[in-house]
Amino acid sequence: MHLLINSVFIFYFGSKLEKFIKGWEFLVIAFGSSIFAGLFTSLMSLIKGSDTITVGSSGMVYGIIGSLVIYSKLTRKPMHGLSDISILIFFLIGIAFSISNELVNIGTHIGGFIGGIIITLIVLRNYKSQVQAEVE
Repeated sequence: MHLLINSVFIFYFGSKLEKFIKGWEFLVIAFGSSIFAGLFTSLMSLIKGSDTITVGSSGMVYGIIGSLVIYSKLTRKPMHGLSDISILIFFLIGIAFSISNELVNIGTHIGGFIGGIIITLIVLRNYKSQVQAEVE
């Protein structure tokens, strides 16, 4: 069920993000944040001394959410009705769900979000002036 919900959110948030960036940028952000989430989760497991195995697409979902926050901040406008504040509220609700459900790996959610932000800043660093010019 969790995987199905993630798929719906990837479609919903991903389709909003993909309207504003190039296809290859979307792929780099989506898959890069998944990889970052996996590495972050592995690091968390090492620190805790556990051997947690996780599967799913939560890292990609939260990476896309992190990317939407950054893009919304850069453009200073909502992304098809989603402001940076509403996106952050969704993130916090997801984190609350992660905390309340021991079967959901919060490290993947946080790692994906951080990865999405970092990768978006790298991918869009050359486009910051272009993005701001689109707004004006």
